[in-house]
Amino acid sequence: MEAKESTLKVNAQFEGIQQNQFYMPTWALISVLIVGFFVLKSFIYIKDAKRHGR
Repeated sequence: MEAKESTLKVNAQFEGIQQNQFYMPTWALISVLIVGFFVLKSFIYIKDAKRHGR
């Protein structure tokens, strides 16, 4: 069997971020996710004296 050689030609031009498109830096996104995690954790956490430390 002969192996067929695959050739892929890509002629793509990428556009920059549009001025009316929302943009958030990576550090801001990570900060929002961390704050959201602690807010959700505070709602889910059961405050019970019997379970404290377990």
